[in-house]
Parts: sequence; C-alpha cells; structure tokens
Amino acid sequence: MKLQHLLIIVLLATVIITSGCATNPSASEITATPASDSEGRASLNVVLSPTTISSLRAATTIYTAKIILLIANPGDATNPYTKMVKEVDINTTARTADASFTAVPARPVVVQVMLNNASISNQRMFHAATDLAAGETSTVTPDYAGSGSQTDLVARVALEFFNNGSLMASSDNSLVTKIKDLGSSTDLNSLLTAAIQQIAPTGLIKLEKDSGNASLLKIGTELSKSASDIWTSDLLWSASVGSMQIKNILRQGIGGYGLVHWEHN
Repeated sequence: MKLQHLLIIVLLATVIITSGCATNPSASEITATPASDSEGRASLNVVLSPTTISSLRAATTIYTAKIILLIANPGDATNPYTKMVKEVDINTTARTADASFTAVPARPVVVQVMLNNASISNQRMFHAATDLAAGETSTVTPDYAGSGSQTDLVARVALEFFNNGSLMASSDNSLVTKIKDLGSSTDLNSLLTAAIQQIAPTGLIKLEKDSGNASLLKIGTELSKSASDIWTSDLLWSASVGSMQIKNILRQGIGGYGLVHWEHN
C-alpha cells in the first residue's frame, strides 16, 4: 500500500505559549469592565434573527441563551481579553434572542452565544466579531461556529488573537477590521496566515512553503527543511521521501507548534 499523505507537527520552542482559551472562556465573569479616562465607550446589540431561530429545537420548554462578550486588551500579552456574560430568554413568539451591552470600551470584541437546552440546526454555539467605535452602537448577528461563513471565519481568526498573548500584544483597536479587509477567503488557515503576516507579532515563527521549491518548508526567515531533512527512511513509502512536497500549512506556529501537510506527487 502506498502512503501518499503525511501530516507532521512542527514544534516551535521559541513561540510564546498561549494564554487562556476563549473558545471555552475562563476569564473572570464581570458585569462591567473599566476603561481608562481617555478611552471612549460604545454600545453593542447582539441579535439571533428569526431566520436563524426558525429551526430551533429544544429539549425542554425553557429557551435561554448565554451571551459571552470577550473584550480585547490590545498590547497586553498577560491578559489578552476581559469577559462579560449575560443570560437572556429566547422569545419563542417573535423567534428572536437579543442582548445589549452598554458603556463597553471601544475595542475589538468577539461575541459568543451558547444555547441552553436547545439547538438551531443541531448547533449550540454561535459567534461574531467586530471593532467597537467610541460613541456608537454596533449590532452583530452571530453565525454558528464552523459554518464557514465570513462571520464565522472572521470570528475564528479573531479568537486566535484573543487566545494568544503574543498576538494580542501586537494588535490594536482595529484588529477585526484588518481581518475583514484581508478579503473573502473561504479558507481559515489562509485568512489566519494573512492576518498574522499583517500584524507581524514579535517572536512568532512563520511557517510557509518556499515559493521557488515546493519541497522546502521555510521556518521563519533563517531556516528551511525538506522532507528528506526530516525523515531518513523510505520504509513507509514506495516513492522516495525526497520527492515529497508541501501541500498546505494547516496551522501556523501558534501556541508552540504548527501543522504541515506533505504529500508525494
């Protein structure tokens, strides 16, 4: 049997390890978050629309949604975000669920909606991201996590920054806008790679395929490795290890490791 594909893990010891995981938020839950005297405040409305809730399925007659607001702390590697939480009832007549946050610091935010005792099209987690502007009210309509929509992809890329102190330390209050401006990519890794390249955090080692040689993996700016540099045996393959090429970079060096997909031609 010919093994054509191989997924390898590239360990990057020099990458700063991530902080708390925002996909399962662990920051202290608060009802209000302080802002500096010079920092503007904003308001945010979170809405699950009738179209989304039209397929609501519930295990009980109690329909509630937990709204989690993650507020970025740009420039802060130690505490990348602050968390605010509200729980609201789902209006089964109007088929809507909404929550409002006021006096929020005008910073990038990720909104997560977790349905309790219910699901929509078998999904329980929804999210969205935006940059709040001082003195303005923004409205977001989250899409379910993993949908592949632009709302989903932008939120997932933003979460990588929220989860990683080194990324947040290099970010500013236009983080989400910069991610959105990168285009309508349908590939999460491509969008994340482009965002990391634009933010260019100090100390992060970027993985990429050499533009002139598909067999070479560039690790940062100083190091390149081919498949034959990594493996010395051809026992698992009928073709030579040296003929393997990089198919895709599946994960950048975030949190100490990256994922690279190699294959034989």
